[in-house]
Amino acid sequence: MRRLAQPENWQTFDHVRESSSVTVLGNGPSLKSVDLASLEGRPTIGMNAAYRHWRRTNWYPTYFACLDEVVVESHMTSILDLLDENRFQMAFLSGRFFELRPDMEDDPRLLNLDSVSEYWFERRGKRRQLAKVWHPAFSSCFPETITTGAWATRWAAFLGYTFIYLVGFDLKYANDILGVKSSGGIRLRTEFTPGENPNCLFDEYQQSGDKFQITNPRGSPVPLHIEAFRVLPHDFRVQGVGANVFSAQPESGIAQLGIFPVDRGALATNEPQSAS
Repeated sequence: MRRLAQPENWQTFDHVRESSSVTVLGNGPSLKSVDLASLEGRPTIGMNAAYRHWRRTNWYPTYFACLDEVVVESHMTSILDLLDENRFQMAFLSGRFFELRPDMEDDPRLLNLDSVSEYWFERRGKRRQLAKVWHPAFSSCFPETITTGAWATRWAAFLGYTFIYLVGFDLKYANDILGVKSSGGIRLRTEFTPGENPNCLFDEYQQSGDKFQITNPRGSPVPLHIEAFRVLPHDFRVQGVGANVFSAQPESGIAQLGIFPVDRGALATNEPQSAS
C-alpha cells in the first residue's frame, strides 16, 4: 500500500499560485448577506446542496466538496451533472461516491475522502485497496470528527492556500423542520419541501426526497459541527500546517464562538486579496 504526500496526479497546483487566499462557503443563513458575484474570479469552495442556489444565480465556486456519504448518495445525479458540465476545477467527495461510481476513481479532478482520512481509510479505503494519502492538513487528533465544512477547510490548506476565510458558517441547527422525518438510525428524509428552513441559505435547500444525517449524530455535549472546527487550529499547530484560518463575518455563528480570529478578507473590498 503506497503512502503518498499527495496524489500523483496533483503534484502541481498552478492555479493556487495566482492567489494565496480562498473563501470557504458554508450554507448557513449568514451567507444571505454575501454577494457571491463579488467573489467572481477569486478562489472559492462551495459544498453540498448549495448547487441549487448556484443553478438559479448562474454563479459557481472554484471547488466543490461533499463529504457526507448520505448526502453524496442522495445528490449523486446532480453532482455527476455538475462534473460533466465542468462547473468546478476540482471536487473533494465522500468515498461513497466512488463506491457507486468506481469508474470515476481515476478522474484527476477528484479527491476521495477515503484516501486522506485515517478514519475512512481504515473503515473503507483499505478494503477497496486505495492508495493512502498522507498530508498534515488531514492529520487530526480526533480523526473520526469529520464534517464537510471543516474538512473543506483542511482541503484548502492541502491545496496550498495560506489564507482561508470562512463565510456562511453558523453551526446552529434546528431539528424540527417541517416535513423532515426519520429514515432509520441517524438518517433523515425530507418528505416534502419545507416552506421555511432556518438552517440554510435558502428555504429550498432541502427538497422532497432528499436524504441527510442528523446534525449531531453522537449526541455529544459539543455538537459535531462545532467540534470539527474547534479541533482544527490545534491540529494545524501540532502538524505545522502553514495556513491561517479566519472567520470573515463577525455576525456569523462561527465568529461568535471565537474559534478563529475575525478578518473580513475578500468581503472587505472588491480588490483582489493578498492577505497579510
